[in-house]
Order: sequence, then structure tokens, then C-alpha cells
Amino acid sequence: MRAKDIRIGERYVARYRGATIIVKVESTIEPLDSGETTRIIATDQATGNRITFSSSLGIMRPAGPYISEVKTVTDLFADQIAVPEPGVRYRLRRIDETESFATVDYVIRRSDELFARTDQLKEFPITGEGSYILVPSRS
Repeated sequence: MRAKDIRIGERYVARYRGATIIVKVESTIEPLDSGETTRIIATDQATGNRITFSSSLGIMRPAGPYISEVKTVTDLFADQIAVPEPGVRYRLRRIDETESFATVDYVIRRSDELFARTDQLKEFPITGEGSYILVPSRS
């Protein structure tokens, strides 16, 4: 995202050390010299750790509602995402199995279905025919 579009106090989806996380922006530090980038200070919503992004490129997009707030497909707009609540981790499993096989980064609406995007960068349907089950747990 562009630094001028990032608002202090808002939640965003970000990439940090190869992981997709939800952060709350605390402040921005404007560059002192020409050619430098704006640094972003944020808090990881899952761990509470403070993170400094060396540029706004690590901030991907505003975070949508929490996964627990999404009850039907129409609760999200097309391509809108829902993110895990702070301190909650979602795992994915098949409907006929008890073992989970992936950790969910977020839920996204594609057309008239919801998909869970995993930490392995794959999407699995969680609504409709052949859907998978989201299993929440406190982390």
C-alpha cells in the first residue's frame, strides 16, 4: 500500500518474515532524507509484539471483519477478507476426518462461495459442495 493511504489505529493484513499477519498501525515515521521510505510502527494482533516495517510495502490491505462475524456468504463483499480474532488460530479439516491439515490465514469471498486461504498459500472452499471445516482454537 501507499504510505499516505495507511491510517493510524486501523487494522491491516501484512506480510512479515514470510507470514501473513494482522497488524494495528500505531504510528508512521516520515523520511528525513530524499529517497528514503516511510517506516510503519505496528502491533501484531495475535502476539502483541511491536513490529517496525521499513516501508509501507509490507502492509497489504485493510483487514476485514473477524471470521467469527461471518455467518453467510453475503456477509462479505466480493474479494473481501475476514481475519482471525486476536489470540485465535483456525485450522482446516475435511468433513469426514478429525485431523486438521492446514492453518488458515484468512477467509475470502470468491463469487458466491467462501474460501479459506492457508499458510501454504492454497485456498479451500468452506461453503457449498465439498466444503472443508474451520476449527478454531485459542493460541
